[in-house]
Amino acid sequence: MMLVHEELSLGSDHHPVLLSCALPPQPPPPAHPRRLWNLSRLTEPDCLYVGLFRDRIQPFRECLTTYASLTNIIAPDMDVLAKELTTIIHSCLDDSVGQRKPRGSGNVWFWTDDLQTLFDRREQTRRKWKRAAGINKVLRWQEYEVAAKRFKSALYCRRRATWKQFCETLSSGPLSDTTATIKRIRRNRTLSPSYSHPEGPTVAATTMANHLQQVFSGSSLPPTRYNAPPIPSGPHCPEDDPCPVDTETVRTALLKRLSRRKAPGCDHLRTEMLLPIVDDLVPVLTLLFRLCWIWSAVPAAWCTAQVVPIYKKGDPLEIFADNKFENKKGDSA
Repeated sequence: MMLVHEELSLGSDHHPVLLSCALPPQPPPPAHPRRLWNLSRLTEPDCLYVGLFRDRIQPFRECLTTYASLTNIIAPDMDVLAKELTTIIHSCLDDSVGQRKPRGSGNVWFWTDDLQTLFDRREQTRRKWKRAAGINKVLRWQEYEVAAKRFKSALYCRRRATWKQFCETLSSGPLSDTTATIKRIRRNRTLSPSYSHPEGPTVAATTMANHLQQVFSGSSLPPTRYNAPPIPSGPHCPEDDPCPVDTETVRTALLKRLSRRKAPGCDHLRTEMLLPIVDDLVPVLTLLFRLCWIWSAVPAAWCTAQVVPIYKKGDPLEIFADNKFENKKGDSA
């Protein structure tokens, strides 16, 4: 909006002008692709996670019991049921242990507010020096040199302090932690074997791509194959053929077959979140698996794998070939 002050012109043809504008709000930061919680609080004695889940899962369990009854002829939406179960677990985690913010970049522990202030001051003086002209350019250059020296000195001091702290932690910490840290440093500094071709990396990538194309082309399959069994249109009768899934099967799979400390899928759930509520979760999962068996349907979320992209510089075909050959060498070793 522009406002012209005609009463302040003092008889001149020039009028003061007030110009104002409303800037759009800053866009929200991009959401992290994974939902994280403070899972370490699950071991605390006053954690409310188990109690909250026991109270909130009862209506959902009654709904599954109704769908699994012999008199029900309406096919349930398995995607909706799976999503509702996931939502219940998420809400219990939110209200008991709370969500956790994702970790920042790798230098967050090193970078401090003082370093950021000195860095901003150095960049500000550099921009002033670039824009200055005449004799002012010399003065701005002197200011930039002072700011650069201060930032460099603070950076060196911070580097020495963190190195001293790291050495003290290794010398005074538990032996197991010290050994693990040294092993990790040696492992990171060890060069992993990579595939190389005498004619260069481009030929290696092309060779690997052609090999994979031949393997997965289907040329090795027999000419005559059995057709896939037809999907039944109606429910499967449990009286003629009992469901192979029972409570003990689900409990054994949950306690002994699920991997620990693994990345979650698209539902953001890990095994560590399910173990505390295993007594109340097993009957619900058993009913849900029975519904899948009765109606020959599986939720789409259970069939979706989470692919984590790794961005590297260079030709994607060459990177793909190098990674494949590294994996094959590691497996053969």
